[in-house]
Amino acid sequence: MIRLLQPFDLVRYALLADRGTGNRAFTLDNLGRGIPNRVSATTLPTLSLSLMTRPVQAVASTVGRQVKAIGAARPRYGPRTWEVSHLLVGQGDRDRAGLLPVLAQQIARQGGERLFIRLQSDDPLVDDLQANGFLPCFREMLYRQRRQVRVIGPAPRKHTNADEFAVYQLYTTSTPMEMRLSTGITFDQWAMARERTGGRGREYVVDGDPGLKGWLKTMRRLRSSTAMLMVREDDESTAAGLIDFAMASLPRFADVLWLVSEHQSNLHRVFHRRGSDVDSEYVTLVKSMVTPALDKKRHKVLPVRSV
Repeated sequence: MIRLLQPFDLVRYALLADRGTGNRAFTLDNLGRGIPNRVSATTLPTLSLSLMTRPVQAVASTVGRQVKAIGAARPRYGPRTWEVSHLLVGQGDRDRAGLLPVLAQQIARQGGERLFIRLQSDDPLVDDLQANGFLPCFREMLYRQRRQVRVIGPAPRKHTNADEFAVYQLYTTSTPMEMRLSTGITFDQWAMARERTGGRGREYVVDGDPGLKGWLKTMRRLRSSTAMLMVREDDESTAAGLIDFAMASLPRFADVLWLVSEHQSNLHRVFHRRGSDVDSEYVTLVKSMVTPALDKKRHKVLPVRSV
Protein backbone atom coordinates (compact mmCIF):
# COMPACT_ATOMS: atom_id res chain seq x y z
CA MET A 1 0.00 0.00 0.00
CA ILE A 2 1.25 3.47 -0.89
CA ARG A 3 -0.18 6.42 1.04
CA LEU A 4 0.72 9.85 2.36
CA LEU A 5 3.48 9.93 4.95
CA GLN A 6 2.33 9.82 8.57
CA PRO A 7 4.22 11.23 11.61
CA PHE A 8 5.67 7.93 12.91
CA ASP A 9 6.45 6.33 9.53
CA LEU A 10 10.11 7.34 9.62
CA VAL A 11 10.54 5.70 13.03
CA ARG A 12 8.92 2.52 11.73
CA TYR A 13 11.24 2.57 8.71
CA ALA A 14 14.31 3.06 10.91
CA LEU A 15 13.33 -0.10 12.83
CA LEU A 16 14.15 -2.09 9.68
CA ALA A 17 17.77 -1.70 10.92
CA ASP A 18 20.18 -3.36 8.45
CA ARG A 19 17.42 -3.93 5.86
CA GLY A 20 16.70 -0.26 5.29
CA THR A 21 19.16 2.12 3.65
CA GLY A 22 19.57 5.83 4.24
CA ASN A 23 18.78 8.48 1.65
CA ARG A 24 19.57 7.38 -1.91
CA ALA A 25 18.52 10.64 -3.59
CA PHE A 26 21.10 13.41 -3.92
CA THR A 27 20.59 17.15 -4.00
CA LEU A 28 23.21 19.88 -3.79
CA ASP A 29 22.98 19.52 0.00
CA ASN A 30 24.34 15.95 0.33
CA LEU A 31 26.69 15.39 -2.62
CA GLY A 32 29.79 13.34 -1.93
CA ARG A 33 28.46 11.70 1.23
CA GLY A 34 27.53 8.31 -0.22
CA ILE A 35 24.48 6.27 0.78
CA PRO A 36 24.21 5.67 4.55
CA ASN A 37 23.64 2.08 5.63
CA ARG A 38 20.65 3.11 7.74
CA VAL A 39 18.74 6.09 9.06
CA SER A 40 20.59 7.41 12.10
CA ALA A 41 18.53 7.68 15.28
CA THR A 42 20.10 11.08 16.00
CA THR A 43 18.64 12.52 12.78
CA LEU A 44 15.13 11.12 13.20
CA PRO A 45 13.48 14.14 14.90
CA THR A 46 14.86 16.71 12.45
CA LEU A 47 14.26 14.51 9.41
CA SER A 48 10.70 13.66 10.48
CA LEU A 49 9.87 17.33 10.94
CA SER A 50 11.34 18.33 7.58
CA LEU A 51 9.44 15.65 5.67
CA MET A 52 6.14 16.62 7.32
CA THR A 53 6.53 20.37 6.67
CA ARG A 54 4.91 22.09 3.72
CA PRO A 55 5.48 22.44 0.81
CA VAL A 56 7.22 19.03 0.97
CA GLN A 57 5.16 16.17 -0.44
CA ALA A 58 5.94 12.72 0.98
CA VAL A 59 4.53 9.20 0.59
CA ALA A 60 5.25 5.84 2.22
CA SER A 61 5.04 2.26 0.99
CA THR A 62 3.74 -0.07 3.69
CA VAL A 63 3.00 -3.74 4.29
CA GLY A 64 0.79 -4.02 7.33
CA ARG A 65 2.39 -1.84 10.01
CA GLN A 66 5.83 -2.11 8.45
CA VAL A 67 7.13 0.80 6.35
CA LYS A 68 9.13 -0.45 3.36
CA ALA A 69 10.01 2.80 1.59
CA ILE A 70 9.60 6.58 1.89
CA GLY A 71 9.82 9.17 -0.87
CA ALA A 72 9.72 12.96 -0.48
CA ALA A 73 9.99 15.86 -2.92
CA ARG A 74 10.22 19.64 -2.70
CA PRO A 75 9.76 22.43 -5.26
CA ARG A 76 12.79 24.06 -6.83
CA TYR A 77 12.40 27.74 -7.84
CA GLY A 78 8.80 27.46 -8.97
CA PRO A 79 5.67 25.39 -8.33
CA ARG A 80 5.92 23.54 -11.63
CA THR A 81 9.35 21.95 -11.10
CA TRP A 82 10.16 19.61 -8.19
CA GLU A 83 13.02 17.40 -7.05
CA VAL A 84 13.13 14.22 -4.97
CA SER A 85 14.97 15.16 -1.78
CA HIS A 86 14.66 11.80 0.02
CA LEU A 87 14.31 8.23 -1.17
CA LEU A 88 14.56 5.65 1.61
CA VAL A 89 14.17 2.10 0.35
CA GLY A 90 14.32 -1.23 2.15
CA GLN A 91 16.74 -3.63 0.50
CA GLY A 92 14.17 -6.40 0.34
CA ASP A 93 11.44 -4.27 -1.22
CA ARG A 94 10.63 -5.69 -4.65
CA ASP A 95 8.78 -2.57 -5.79
CA ARG A 96 11.71 -0.34 -4.87
CA ALA A 97 10.71 2.67 -6.98
CA GLY A 98 6.96 2.08 -7.29
CA LEU A 99 6.09 4.82 -4.81
CA LEU A 100 7.60 7.60 -6.94
CA PRO A 101 4.87 7.56 -9.63
CA VAL A 102 2.37 7.99 -6.77
CA LEU A 103 4.46 10.86 -5.45
CA ALA A 104 4.47 12.36 -8.95
CA GLN A 105 0.67 12.20 -9.07
CA GLN A 106 0.51 13.97 -5.72
CA ILE A 107 2.80 16.71 -7.03
CA ALA A 108 0.77 17.06 -10.23
CA ARG A 109 -2.29 17.84 -8.10
CA GLN A 110 -0.26 20.72 -6.62
CA GLY A 111 0.44 22.10 -10.11
CA GLY A 112 3.78 20.33 -10.65
CA GLU A 113 4.81 19.42 -14.19
CA ARG A 114 8.28 17.89 -13.82
CA LEU A 115 9.92 15.79 -11.11
CA PHE A 116 13.72 15.39 -11.04
CA ILE A 117 15.79 12.88 -9.10
CA ARG A 118 19.58 12.47 -8.86
CA LEU A 119 21.02 9.04 -8.01
CA GLN A 120 24.47 7.54 -7.96
CA SER A 121 25.06 6.26 -11.49
CA ASP A 122 25.61 2.66 -10.34
CA ASP A 123 22.50 2.53 -8.13
CA PRO A 124 20.18 -0.34 -9.24
CA LEU A 125 17.27 2.06 -8.68
CA VAL A 126 18.20 3.80 -11.95
CA ASP A 127 16.75 0.87 -13.92
CA ASP A 128 13.73 0.67 -11.63
CA LEU A 129 12.96 4.35 -12.15
CA GLN A 130 13.15 4.05 -15.91
CA ALA A 131 10.68 1.18 -15.69
CA ASN A 132 8.38 3.55 -13.79
CA GLY A 133 8.34 6.34 -16.40
CA PHE A 134 11.47 8.35 -15.50
CA LEU A 135 13.76 9.35 -18.36
CA PRO A 136 17.52 9.97 -18.04
CA CYS A 137 18.54 13.63 -18.47
CA PHE A 138 22.29 13.87 -17.92
CA ARG A 139 25.25 12.48 -16.03
CA GLU A 140 27.54 14.38 -13.66
CA MET A 141 30.96 13.82 -12.13
CA LEU A 142 31.96 15.13 -8.72
CA TYR A 143 35.59 16.20 -8.34
CA ARG A 144 37.03 16.62 -4.85
CA GLN A 145 39.83 19.15 -4.34
CA ARG A 146 41.71 20.26 -1.26
CA ARG A 147 41.85 24.03 -1.04
CA GLN A 148 45.07 25.42 -2.47
CA VAL A 149 46.48 28.93 -2.52
CA ARG A 150 47.02 29.86 -6.14
CA VAL A 151 48.01 33.05 -7.87
CA ILE A 152 44.77 34.29 -9.39
CA GLY A 153 44.04 36.80 -12.09
CA PRO A 154 41.29 39.42 -12.05
CA ALA A 155 38.43 38.38 -9.78
CA PRO A 156 34.96 37.84 -11.30
CA ARG A 157 32.29 40.27 -10.24
CA LYS A 158 29.36 39.39 -8.00
CA HIS A 159 26.21 38.22 -9.74
CA THR A 160 23.15 40.50 -9.61
CA ASN A 161 19.51 39.92 -10.51
CA ALA A 162 20.09 41.90 -13.71
CA ASP A 163 22.47 39.12 -14.87
CA GLU A 164 19.85 36.37 -14.84
CA PHE A 165 18.96 36.49 -18.53
CA ALA A 166 22.63 36.68 -19.51
CA VAL A 167 23.30 33.56 -17.39
CA TYR A 168 20.42 31.87 -19.22
CA GLN A 169 21.98 32.82 -22.57
CA LEU A 170 25.29 31.32 -21.42
CA TYR A 171 23.38 28.16 -20.46
CA THR A 172 21.77 27.91 -23.91
CA THR A 173 25.09 28.29 -25.75
CA SER A 174 27.01 25.86 -23.52
CA THR A 175 24.39 23.12 -23.05
CA PRO A 176 23.39 20.52 -25.68
CA MET A 177 19.82 20.70 -26.97
CA GLU A 178 18.97 17.17 -25.77
CA MET A 179 19.80 18.22 -22.21
CA ARG A 180 17.91 21.51 -22.48
CA LEU A 181 14.80 19.62 -23.57
CA SER A 182 14.77 18.12 -20.08
CA THR A 183 16.05 20.99 -17.96
CA GLY A 184 14.37 23.87 -19.78
CA ILE A 185 14.14 25.49 -23.19
CA THR A 186 12.58 28.82 -22.28
CA PHE A 187 13.90 31.26 -19.70
CA ASP A 188 10.99 30.51 -17.33
CA GLN A 189 11.52 26.75 -17.58
CA TRP A 190 15.25 27.09 -16.93
CA ALA A 191 14.73 29.48 -14.00
CA MET A 192 12.21 27.20 -12.29
CA ALA A 193 14.38 24.09 -12.81
CA ARG A 194 17.46 25.54 -11.09
CA GLU A 195 18.32 23.74 -7.87
CA ARG A 196 17.93 25.39 -4.49
CA THR A 197 20.97 25.42 -2.25
CA GLY A 198 21.38 25.42 1.48
CA GLY A 199 24.28 27.03 3.27
CA ARG A 200 25.92 30.25 2.17
CA GLY A 201 25.53 30.42 -1.60
CA ARG A 202 27.28 33.05 -3.72
CA GLU A 203 27.31 33.61 -7.48
CA TYR A 204 29.87 35.33 -9.68
CA VAL A 205 30.05 36.13 -13.39
CA VAL A 206 32.74 37.00 -15.94
CA ASP A 207 31.77 39.55 -18.58
CA GLY A 208 32.39 38.80 -22.23
CA ASP A 209 31.79 40.65 -25.45
CA PRO A 210 28.89 40.21 -25.83
CA GLY A 211 27.11 38.68 -22.82
CA LEU A 212 28.83 36.55 -20.19
CA LYS A 213 31.65 34.11 -20.72
CA GLY A 214 31.62 32.55 -17.27
CA TRP A 215 29.40 31.85 -14.25
CA LEU A 216 30.37 30.42 -10.87
CA LYS A 217 28.32 29.38 -7.86
CA THR A 218 29.85 28.40 -4.51
CA MET A 219 28.08 26.97 -1.47
CA ARG A 220 29.93 27.06 1.85
CA ARG A 221 29.40 24.34 4.43
CA LEU A 222 31.20 23.11 7.52
CA ARG A 223 32.73 19.89 6.21
CA SER A 224 33.05 20.74 2.53
CA SER A 225 32.04 23.39 0.04
CA THR A 226 30.31 22.73 -3.28
CA ALA A 227 30.89 24.64 -6.50
CA MET A 228 29.45 24.71 -10.02
CA LEU A 229 30.42 26.70 -13.08
CA MET A 230 29.59 27.31 -16.73
CA VAL A 231 31.81 28.74 -19.44
CA ARG A 232 31.58 29.05 -23.19
CA GLU A 233 32.54 26.00 -25.20
CA ASP A 234 36.31 25.38 -25.28
CA ASP A 235 37.03 28.41 -23.06
CA GLU A 236 39.43 26.66 -20.69
CA SER A 237 41.20 29.84 -19.58
CA THR A 238 38.01 31.32 -18.07
CA ALA A 239 37.25 27.95 -16.45
CA ALA A 240 40.74 27.77 -14.90
CA GLY A 241 40.44 31.34 -13.62
CA LEU A 242 37.10 30.68 -11.94
CA ILE A 243 38.39 27.48 -10.36
CA ASP A 244 41.44 29.33 -9.00
CA PHE A 245 39.22 32.10 -7.63
CA ALA A 246 36.93 29.63 -5.85
CA MET A 247 39.81 27.61 -4.41
CA ALA A 248 41.42 30.76 -3.04
CA SER A 249 38.27 32.24 -1.55
CA LEU A 250 36.57 29.20 0.04
CA PRO A 251 37.45 28.03 3.60
CA ARG A 252 40.96 26.61 3.87
CA PHE A 253 40.07 23.65 6.10
CA ALA A 254 37.34 22.15 3.88
CA ASP A 255 37.41 20.18 0.64
CA VAL A 256 35.78 21.69 -2.42
CA LEU A 257 33.38 19.46 -4.38
CA TRP A 258 33.01 20.42 -8.04
CA LEU A 259 29.86 19.18 -9.79
CA VAL A 260 30.53 18.92 -13.53
CA SER A 261 28.07 17.72 -16.17
CA GLU A 262 29.29 15.04 -18.57
CA HIS A 263 29.04 17.37 -21.59
CA GLN A 264 31.37 20.00 -20.06
CA SER A 265 34.49 18.52 -21.66
CA ASN A 266 36.47 21.75 -21.25
CA LEU A 267 36.04 21.59 -17.46
CA HIS A 268 36.96 17.90 -17.31
CA ARG A 269 40.20 18.66 -19.15
CA VAL A 270 41.14 21.36 -16.62
CA PHE A 271 40.51 19.07 -13.64
CA HIS A 272 42.37 16.17 -15.25
CA ARG A 273 45.42 18.34 -15.94
CA ARG A 274 45.43 19.32 -12.27
CA GLY A 275 45.36 15.70 -11.15
CA SER A 276 41.87 15.82 -9.66
CA ASP A 277 40.12 12.47 -9.30
CA VAL A 278 36.41 11.81 -9.74
CA ASP A 279 34.94 11.27 -6.28
CA SER A 280 31.54 9.97 -7.44
CA GLU A 281 29.25 9.90 -10.46
CA TYR A 282 25.55 10.69 -10.67
CA VAL A 283 22.68 10.43 -13.12
CA THR A 284 19.65 12.71 -13.08
CA LEU A 285 16.29 11.48 -14.32
CA VAL A 286 13.02 13.31 -14.86
CA LYS A 287 9.36 12.37 -14.97
CA SER A 288 6.96 14.62 -16.83
CA MET A 289 3.46 14.98 -15.43
CA VAL A 290 2.11 16.64 -18.58
CA THR A 291 1.03 15.07 -21.85
CA PRO A 292 0.68 16.92 -25.17
CA ALA A 293 -2.82 17.63 -26.47
CA LEU A 294 -3.65 19.11 -29.85
CA ASP A 295 -5.61 22.34 -30.07
CA LYS A 296 -7.53 21.59 -33.26
CA LYS A 297 -8.54 25.19 -33.87
CA ARG A 298 -5.03 26.65 -33.57
CA HIS A 299 -3.09 23.46 -34.44
CA LYS A 300 -0.83 23.86 -31.41
CA VAL A 301 0.40 21.33 -28.90
CA LEU A 302 -0.79 22.19 -25.41
CA PRO A 303 0.45 20.66 -22.12
CA VAL A 304 -2.18 18.78 -20.11
CA ARG A 305 -1.44 17.42 -16.63
CA SER A 306 -1.73 13.65 -16.45
CA VAL A 307 -2.87 12.52 -13.03
